[in-house]
Amino acid sequence: MFIGRELVSSQRFYSSHTRSNGRLVNDYKKTILQDPKKNIIKDYPLKDLTVRIQYIYGLSGKDLRTIVDDNKKEIGSSAVFTFSELDNKLNIAVGITDELTNNLDASFFAKEISKFLNGKGGGGRKDFAQAGGEPPSNLKTVYDFVLKLVETKIN
Repeated sequence: MFIGRELVSSQRFYSSHTRSNGRLVNDYKKTILQDPKKNIIKDYPLKDLTVRIQYIYGLSGKDLRTIVDDNKKEIGSSAVFTFSELDNKLNIAVGITDELTNNLDASFFAKEISKFLNGKGGGGRKDFAQAGGEPPSNLKTVYDFVLKLVETKIN
């Protein structure tokens, strides 16, 4: 049982330890996102929007929401498809900018891509959704599938 100074000392240790680990995690994320072999980004202009497909090796699904939001802010009118592979699991996050949600639905895309990658579905809102699946053996097949899916919705 902690009393007085021992409790305060323990809390300070925990707080500084947590901050230190947080910095290490952030440094690790930055390293991955700055490595073009671990963070593959392709932009495809379609009509009045940009389709960004991003495949990241080594990040968990928890990090994808922020990455998708940052991409939407960076490129404007867009549909963003971000995949993250870690420990032989695939996380999928789809973001649609607000002005496109009348025609495009992130939840629909997440579910369809998940099925294509042998996942069990997914879901979310029209502007952001997540799903899971199996890592693909060929990224080009995933890119082609995503682009065809978007093209069918904008035509």
